[in-house]
Amino acid sequence: MRRALLILITLLGLAGLVKLRRTGPSPPRASTVAGPTPAANRPRAPGVALTEVASVVLRDERDRKQWEFRAERIEVSDDRNHTLIRGLKQGVYFRDGKPLTTFRADEVDYDAVTKRLVIRGNVTAEDKRGFSLSAPMLTWSPEERKFVASGDITGAVKDLKFATTALSLWPDSERLDCPQTVRATSNSTELSSRRLTANLKTQRVQMTDVEGTVAVRRRPAEPVVPVDPALLEKRT
Repeated sequence: MRRALLILITLLGLAGLVKLRRTGPSPPRASTVAGPTPAANRPRAPGVALTEVASVVLRDERDRKQWEFRAERIEVSDDRNHTLIRGLKQGVYFRDGKPLTTFRADEVDYDAVTKRLVIRGNVTAEDKRGFSLSAPMLTWSPEERKFVASGDITGAVKDLKFATTALSLWPDSERLDCPQTVRATSNSTELSSRRLTANLKTQRVQMTDVEGTVAVRRRPAEPVVPVDPALLEKRT
């Protein structure tokens, strides 16, 4: 087995460490990586570029693990203020040091100065509270400690499935808010609402200005049992 290489990179403005674990051969130089990278998504003069990366760990101000990402490639800018995580296999958000929400996406863009984190490209998320989500992009706002999604969003809270175009999730306080029109389905009921809010801990969902339809299933007719003629009394 090839020996794992552990590289510790101190990011300016980050109260903890970004840990990069890599296995496999030495990564190619940035100039040899196939395929163009959009300028808006490219770190300025990468100081570190690793492929076949096992994990990236971001810690909070109390040195507790807050994020962990497994990805195909990591690029860190020379000033250590920007990290681009490509080919995200799995990302985990931790609350109080314990895993809470799991993500998958094409890439993650992390700004160490603002602590802002953008997860984009075929994003899916789910957690242990029965909540799941699919969206084109998900942004982490550190000031409010919330996730924000926009675009064509689908999700579920247990058996209630919904579709909308805007969503905010506060994972620490268990709050979910969809402030735009929501279409929801549960069992045979279809609902349309101006707004949906939910408490993921109690799984209580509230919908504003609800309109809905219920699919009524017709009860099948009971079969007619034929009568044996021998049992009939012949009348004279």
